[in-house]
Amino acid sequence: MVESDFNEEDLKESLDLKIRKAMKISIFEGASYTGFFLLSQGFLLTALGLYFNASEFVLSLSFALPVAFQFFQLVTPFVLDKVRSRKRVVVISSLISRLPWVVLAVAVAVGLRDAKLFLYMFMVSQLALTFAGNAWNSWIRDLVPEDLRGRFFGIRNLASSFITIFAILLYSKMLDVVVEPYNYLLVITTGLIFGFTSLALLTAQYEPPPRVYGALAGLRSCMKDVNFLKFTLYAILWNFAIYISAPYFTLYQIRFLKLNYSVIGFYTMLSGAIAIPAYYFWGVTVDKFGSKTAAQIGIFTVAWLPIVWIFMERSTMRLLLPLDAVIAGVGWAAVNLAVFSLVFEVAGFHSSAYFALFFASVSVGSVTGSILGGYLGEVLVDRRFSFFGLNVEGIKLMFLASTIFRFLALFALLRVKTKKYEKPKVVIQAAATAIGRRILAVPRYAGQAMQSGITKVRARVKRSG
Repeated sequence: MVESDFNEEDLKESLDLKIRKAMKISIFEGASYTGFFLLSQGFLLTALGLYFNASEFVLSLSFALPVAFQFFQLVTPFVLDKVRSRKRVVVISSLISRLPWVVLAVAVAVGLRDAKLFLYMFMVSQLALTFAGNAWNSWIRDLVPEDLRGRFFGIRNLASSFITIFAILLYSKMLDVVVEPYNYLLVITTGLIFGFTSLALLTAQYEPPPRVYGALAGLRSCMKDVNFLKFTLYAILWNFAIYISAPYFTLYQIRFLKLNYSVIGFYTMLSGAIAIPAYYFWGVTVDKFGSKTAAQIGIFTVAWLPIVWIFMERSTMRLLLPLDAVIAGVGWAAVNLAVFSLVFEVAGFHSSAYFALFFASVSVGSVTGSILGGYLGEVLVDRRFSFFGLNVEGIKLMFLASTIFRFLALFALLRVKTKKYEKPKVVIQAAATAIGRRILAVPRYAGQAMQSGITKVRARVKRSG
């Protein structure tokens, strides 16, 4: 009996070590993946698309593809039932997702600038990542203890933020300093180095045994979960709001504000730098007050960002670009961390099925938003309108539409029930009180230090005299 107990405790300790090691590897893997992931985001995706002669519609569609293909996650639970290894699905899908970028690098090297090639290769890459995403979420849900998820994702996102700052600086300098087309070739090659490093770390990460299989039963359970269906409505509205205007912020900087990539990269890095301490704060907030609370605050914050861009002009950008970076750094850190944690919280036991339905909802919202945004962009981007004597670029109507739908998504989120929830005003008051106490404590500590210094000087003078 004693022998059996000892072995069981020893086995548990060994398992805990495996889990802790896997969590550490996951943090480094997330940082490496970020360097690759940035190729498909923001100004880098816009820059690469423009190099391959992509139109406004193709750019809008490209921004939607990373989430548009999430609809195919409905198939992933059935794949997992067959393969019986989430790690195998993640590794193989991740490998396939890197290969199209090798093709694009070769295309740049030989001088092939074809918008269709760019779009098709990007489609293959994002479709492969779709299968990796669901399996990875289920893998991490079983790996990371529930009471540590907020801090784990906070630290993971923190590491990713450091890489974001470094990589954005590197990529933007490459685009501006290195001559074309070698700058684009260097950017893609660097992204692939990050991507294959991430892949190597995934292969070294421990996978705990899956809790349950049964894709069909899981999907049926999702469809009967009224609270989760409310959450999917939020996901549809939110992603519609984001993707109706997603490519036009960078396009506005390039075409209307005449900014070069180094300046755009600087403000992206500034936002990332602000997100670093924000991720830690929001991680603690999620664990203490709940994911929904942090998500509400974050969504309310970033919902105002498109309004900032409505007033963005060359005459105001020196003030508004830093303001946008600060708000985005704080607000998006909350959204990225809290909403992702919220999926884990509202998902039922059949986690892979719940994740599949959630990301399918994300896909529906992003595709409809991007298609509508693409068509409206082709009509509005180069036009100007007059309202009450004010001349407004048509592109800014896209920003206004995004703001309206962001607030609609926030109202939809309020209807979702969670186990842990505190009203946002309580968190804000607690944070303000803590900050206020620190600020008030500074003069007191400074006064004490000064008095101590004076006492020491007097003592030395007395001894010398």
